Amino acid sequence: MPKNDTPRKYQVGDQIQASISNKIYAAVITAITQTTSGVELLVAFGHDQVAIIHERQVVPESPRK
Repeated sequence: MPKNDTPRKYQVGDQIQASISNKIYAAVITAITQTTSGVELLVAFGHDQVAIIHERQVVPESPRK
């Protein structure tokens, strides 16, 4: 399967799945920052929990059938 090299455009309010501490969480993006190491996302998940994650921690969406 060829890799999709098109970078994803994130927006505040997007719902994503994120890998945090080796677990997959449903999360909502609350802020986006561009750093020298790439895109970092501030996400809210669980009950009053937030985390700053790197773009590579976003779980890719599976194609819908």
